[in-house]
Amino acid sequence: QNKMASGQQKLLQDLLDGTDNLHSILIQDNVNICGKCLVECFLKNLLLRAHSVTVLTFDSSTISWITKYFQQNLRVVDFYSDPLGWRKSLECEDEAPTQYNLDGLTTLNINNVLLKGPKNSKTEKMAVVIDSITPVVDRHGLVQTCQLLHRLVKEGVLLLLSHSDLYEDHVNVAFEHLVKTVINLQPAPGIFDGRADIRHLRKSGKVLRSSEYYQVKDDCCFEIEQCPDKVVPAEINSETPDPAANLTFKLSLTDQEKEVRANTELPYTKSEKQKEHLLNKGSAKIFYTPDEADDYDDSDPDDDLDI
Repeated sequence: QNKMASGQQKLLQDLLDGTDNLHSILIQDNVNICGKCLVECFLKNLLLRAHSVTVLTFDSSTISWITKYFQQNLRVVDFYSDPLGWRKSLECEDEAPTQYNLDGLTTLNINNVLLKGPKNSKTEKMAVVIDSITPVVDRHGLVQTCQLLHRLVKEGVLLLLSHSDLYEDHVNVAFEHLVKTVINLQPAPGIFDGRADIRHLRKSGKVLRSSEYYQVKDDCCFEIEQCPDKVVPAEINSETPDPAANLTFKLSLTDQEKEVRANTELPYTKSEKQKEHLLNKGSAKIFYTPDEADDYDDSDPDDDLDI
């Protein structure tokens, strides 16, 4: 359903359609760009592929649009209406609660409450969507938040939205280490809604990186365009610069100097004529004068050996 800007397949499109392995996704937005529209697009596609989808709402804006996606495999757990537990809990004995406060978040039964019952099959995919992790970090701190996210990642697909400019770098790095896919959103020029800088880890261990412009159309349809490479200046000096141009001394030789150097005979180098004269000078002979102590017998050369 998502419209492509060109025939070439894009990484963001693969993640939305589920053609690439979808395990855990972290969407990072900031004050200059909102990631809610991207969360909605992923939610719409998850409802078509996952056995059940549980949305944990911590933001009021999520309540306004999520009602149009109510269907059998979608469940919404409200943490926004009563985040500190000041109101009376809506929990019933026979039904899973639809409203929780932040203090009870880390003690939830993941299988029975968030994922709406145990899995019927290992092949059935279940997903959890968190529209904003900021209230959880503020209430429980980084360590307990990472422990909760780690439990959710082990159960199925996790889609997480984080406002990256609200945290220090070590907090963002901790969230990035928990997931397989990181989508960092940045403002984009022109008609596009934003730029998605994607880092995706495949099952094989290969890391894919892509930077893509996106535009959200009606009914969460996407138009995606690959970000152009860095622009190369139009005028490029093709001449190779001379490293010896600005030196105070001279390194190069003129043609005349090269000729003189080639004709110069080195003192320890013999010319061809000298080599030929030495070779043709005559045959060599060996003159041996035995000493007085030498006992050399021509008839028995091995007389001095003790065999």
